[in-house]
Formats: sequence, C-alpha cells, structure tokens
Amino acid sequence: MNRAEIIAFENHSDLVKGVFGSGIPMLATLFSYLAEIEAGLRIISLVIGIAVGIATFLSIRRRK
Repeated sequence: MNRAEIIAFENHSDLVKGVFGSGIPMLATLFSYLAEIEAGLRIISLVIGIAVGIATFLSIRRRK
C-alpha cells in the first residue's frame, strides 16, 4: 500500500467511526423516548383516519 491509499483508508475509517459515534447515542435517545413516539404516531394516525372518514362522508353526501 502506498501512502495515498493508507490516508484514504484512514479517512474512510474516521468517517465510519464518526457516523457510528454520533449515530449510536441518537439511536439510544430514540429508544428511550419510544413510548412517547408511539403515542404521537397513534394520535397522528387517528387524526388522519378521522380526516379520511370525514372526506369520504362528504364525498358520498355530495353525490346524492
């Protein structure tokens, strides 16, 4: 291996370490807030479901 290949390999290695070094704590934080995230997603899906139901009802009502 020449010097340029070694430097390129070290740069890639540093990049991978940086991604994992910053990604793992963010993932751990996400897991600690999993219950709150799930509750938020359930509320969002409920609101979307109600909106689709209302839109469907209005669409059917306008046809008649």
